[in-house]
Amino acid sequence: MFVSAMDLTGEILLDILKGDGEFIIRVPIGYDDDLGMVYSVFVALSPLIGYADVPGYELVFNIVVAATDESTVHACWDGRETRGFLTDATLRKQVLSVVLSCIGTLIDEARPNLVSMTTHTAHLPRAALTKFDRICAMLRAQGFIAGKADQYNGRHIWMMDRR
Repeated sequence: MFVSAMDLTGEILLDILKGDGEFIIRVPIGYDDDLGMVYSVFVALSPLIGYADVPGYELVFNIVVAATDESTVHACWDGRETRGFLTDATLRKQVLSVVLSCIGTLIDEARPNLVSMTTHTAHLPRAALTKFDRICAMLRAQGFIAGKADQYNGRHIWMMDRR
């Protein structure tokens, strides 16, 4: 059974990695001793290729499920995958809050002028896109113009530009 490792006081432990223009945060969020699994939020800003003289970043986030014996690692990209262990709605909201905090930290670290974000899973239902709307709202509050582009092969795309 999933056991939350998130501190209820609001403090979270961030592992931040930086190098080669990339910024990564990992936050442990839980474990399951019966299954021998650990769960972490993963957020990264990676350099975009092909934007000429405008340095930009791709924003990605997921939940990583890893076996404690190091035999398997799996990235969960949407709620259909995470609902099996994040069964409580309050816990899902808390994890989203961690994701948003991590994104804010990486934006502060990288100071990008351009951020691109694309859904990993195609054809997500509208309810699954609300977390992306929250990310755009957060970046707007940090001075970005954030907007949604046309879908591509069922994947949703957002571009955020700091003016």
